[in-house]
This record gives sequence, structure tokens and C-alpha cells, in this order.
Amino acid sequence: MEIEKTDFSQIDNRFEMTSKIDELKILAQNSFLRGDYHKAISYSDDLIRLAVKGDVQSYVKEQEKFINVIADKLQKKYIITEIKDVATGIQQLYETLIKTNKVEKAHEIIEDFKKRYEDVPDFELIPTVRELIKKDNKEWIKYNSSIREEAEKKVVEETEEDELIDDLRRFLKTR
Repeated sequence: MEIEKTDFSQIDNRFEMTSKIDELKILAQNSFLRGDYHKAISYSDDLIRLAVKGDVQSYVKEQEKFINVIADKLQKKYIITEIKDVATGIQQLYETLIKTNKVEKAHEIIEDFKKRYEDVPDFELIPTVRELIKKDNKEWIKYNSSIREEAEKKVVEETEEDELIDDLRRFLKTR
């Protein structure tokens, strides 16, 4: 009869451990879905400790993957926050440069900003960034159009001057 009691207590312990692991797993998943990543990691850590104690490696590997997913989320969240902060600072500088008619410098800053974060997925989908790039595109097109118009106007003026000088030379030759 002792063997049977031992077997039942081991089964009971195993069942209790599995039950606690499942509970921690649910708590970790719920915390993750709520965006409470620190709590999710804490539950996952408790689950790993229990799984190691019970020598259930499949749960350990599963939780390592889960924690890596959380780490990726946290890193993305951090990078997006950083991008938003940088974009806000650039926006103020950009406005100042545009007001002082330093369009080339303003455009250069936006291009550098885009290069710095070009590898970040969804970079241009961040509202502040999208707005900044859109504004820069408009200002850059307007600036290039004005330069082209000035160059064309200068060519016309130089042509008119050349024609006037030619007319003056012809007139002087006839005299």
C-alpha cells in the first residue's frame, strides 16, 4: 500500500505543479495582452522557476520564446518613443529654418533623420514623422520650383541684355 500512496502523492504534486504552471501561463498571457510587459515577465519568470524545479523543460523553452517576444515589443516601443521625441525636436528646428528661409538646411536635417531610422519598420507611419516628411516634401518642391523660376528669369534677362547689347553694337556700326 505504501507504493500506491507514494504514486498518488507524486501524481498529486505533478498535477498541482502543472495546474500552477497553467495558471501562471494564463496570467502572463493576460498581462501581455494588456500591455503590462513587466508583470508578464514576472509571471513568466515564476513559471520558469517552477518548471525547472519540476524538470519540465518544454515550459522553459516556451517561456524563453515568450520573453523574447516581449523584449521585441519593448524594444520597438522604446524606439518609437525615441523617434517621436527626436521628431518633435526636429519639427521645432525645421520650422525655425523654414521661417529664416534656410530650406536646404531644413531639408538636409529631414534627410538625415530618415536615414538614421530607415531600418525601423513602420517609421514613416508614425504620425509626427509622416507629417514632418509631408511638410518637407511640399517645402522642397516649392523651393526647387522657385529656384528654377529664378534661373529661367535670369536666362531671359541675360538673353534680353545680350539682344540689347547686340542691337546697340549694330546701331553703333551703322554710325
